[in-house]
Formats: sequence, structure tokens, C-alpha cells
Amino acid sequence: MFGFDDANIIATGKHFPGRGQSAQDAHYDVNVIRESRARMDEIHLAPYRALIQAGVPAIMLAHSSFPALDPSGTLATISKPIVTDVLRGELGFAGVIMTDSFTMGGLANQYDIPEAAVRAVQAGVDLILLKDENALRGQVYCGLLNAVRAKRIGEDQVNASVRRVLTAKQRIGLFDGTRGVVALEHVTEKLFAPEFARIAIESAEKSVVVLRAQENVLPLKPGSRVLVVEQVNALHRRVNDATAYPGALYHALLERGVNAIYTDFDAASFEETWKLIQARAADVDAIVHTGYYERASANLAGAGASGHTSLQLEHHARFASLGKPTIFVTNTPYPYIVSPQMPTVVVNFSSFAVSMRAAARVLCGDLPARPLNFDPTKAY
Repeated sequence: MFGFDDANIIATGKHFPGRGQSAQDAHYDVNVIRESRARMDEIHLAPYRALIQAGVPAIMLAHSSFPALDPSGTLATISKPIVTDVLRGELGFAGVIMTDSFTMGGLANQYDIPEAAVRAVQAGVDLILLKDENALRGQVYCGLLNAVRAKRIGEDQVNASVRRVLTAKQRIGLFDGTRGVVALEHVTEKLFAPEFARIAIESAEKSVVVLRAQENVLPLKPGSRVLVVEQVNALHRRVNDATAYPGALYHALLERGVNAIYTDFDAASFEETWKLIQARAADVDAIVHTGYYERASANLAGAGASGHTSLQLEHHARFASLGKPTIFVTNTPYPYIVSPQMPTVVVNFSSFAVSMRAAARVLCGDLPARPLNFDPTKAY
């Protein structure tokens, strides 16, 4: 399907029945999607109808509530009206139905996890996604086993789920030994193949958008003096090699003739770094600073899903107080990171080095400044 089968990948559509109107982050809170049934059919279910007709082998559910499909407000993950009646019945999906990560706040804040797993299977789910190897897996297994023994879940349903999972695995050749098995010794060779590098560059460059730009700030002029201040984020700490590291944007600007000076910071060191930033800002024409939305991090002052003021907003106010044009480069256009007070914002949707190099090309005018084609301040 669309090349996924050829690549030995089980394609999965998500998050059913559609989270396009989400205003909350399901990792922390529950989205209630208050769309009418007619609009659910017209907008949100339409892509799944097409995918099912094309033979998509798996679909992942949303930890969100859809009153138009289940008036009880039950999360789609454990809603029989949504899983069995709509997805299986109305849309005719015969493949694997799986949950999103089962410890996300949208679900875990409301239910005991083993009991929620039982309810999900009762609703018609085939696979429970538990990503971490910990005691919770054993608890969920025992909860499901006890539910089968107590006849809360029928053996016929379990057998049907097993058949669907095995069919999906057979589809990509996992049982004949010729496909679907990763040769670890060739992983690096594949990851760094020239063709993949070309695709990464092309994708990064097509992704960069200019949310807004103050007049006469972009593009940066050759030889201009710029202070580049980069936030050290979780990806940098985890990888910290040529693919992702603090300083990638600075290096890319230097390569394009920008007279840049550099410093970096993390949440814990910002106040200490601020003294250096103040001193260096006096000698530059503009300031470029980065900031990132990082799920489940100290990025947000408060619950991530609630859109509380982020540290990035506070930092930008400090940068703006220095009296120099400021350019904010970030991985998201949404208001929990970007405020209307930021006059120039470039969004590259990633903190990988390839994306920082693409952002540098936009900052220097080597790439067109594409606009964002939707309003990020609207609650979707």
C-alpha cells in the first residue's frame, strides 16, 4: 500500500476517528471533539474511508471524546460505538485496530490502566500499545487474562484479534524469513545512504515556513553581525552528533557569510547565560534565538495541554528588551511557544541539523519564505 508493503512496513492510519479539531495535547488531557455527525462524516471520517478502500492494514485510535459518535463521551479508545459500530460496522474495516500509547494522560488520568485495557478490548481493540518494558505490562496481561477467564472477553474475540495481527504480519513477509526482518549490520548503511540524505534535505527545505517577518529584518544581510542563541533540547542531549547538536544553526549561518557569534543555554542555565547574552547583544545588528516545544518536559510552566505560558515566551520577552531585531526559530507555530509579540518567526518543525540548515537558508534568502497555510491561533 503506497510503498509501505514494499518497505516491509505495516501502514497505520491515526488517530481515528480524527483529531483535526483538537485543542488539547492528549499526552496530558482529554480532547472533546464537538463536531456534528455530519461534519464528522464529511471531514474527519472521509480519509479513513479512502484508506480502508485502499487496503490500509491497521488503524490507531485517539484518546479523545467524540459525542457525535458516542453520546456518552467515552474516549474512542474504549468506546464500542466508535470502535465496533463505526469503524468495523459502518466503515467495514477488517484490519488491526490498535490503541495509542496507553499511559498518555488523556486515558491514564481517567482510568486504572489494566481495567482500561479490558474495556478497550471489549470495545473491539486488537492491540494495546504499552511502549515501556515495566511492571505495567504484566498488570495489563493479568487483567486481560482474568477478564477472559471471567468471560468479560470472549475467546472468539481473542482468536479473531490474533488472526488479524497474524494476517498483518504475513502481509509484509514476517513468516517466510525473506521480508520484514531488519539486518542490524546494515542499519547504518541504510540510514546514511546518499538517497536518504537527499530526501532529508529536500523535506527539511520544503517544510520551513515564515510565520511572520518584521520589515527589513529578513533576509539577513551578508556580513551582518548576529548573535545566535540556541536552546539545548532533549534531542541534542540524547544524540549530540552531526545529525542533531546545539550550534547547527550558528554553523549554517557562518557558512552563508553571516558574521555570527554564538552561545547556548538550557532551562537550568538560562539566567547564568543571560549575562553573557546582554554583553554580546550590544555589538550585534540582530538576534536569532531558538526554542522548542518538548513534550513532557520543563518547557511549559504548567500542564502542557493547557497551553500555559511557556519558558520560550518569557525568554523572548527578555531578548526583545535588548532593543535589537529578534528572530525566533522554533519547531512549532502554536501559541504555547509563539506569541503575537514575536515580530519575526521561522518554523522548521524540527531541531535536527538538516532542518537548522534549511532554516539558515531561509534566514539568508537562499530559500523562498513560504507562509504557513493555516491559522495556528485557532483551536483545531
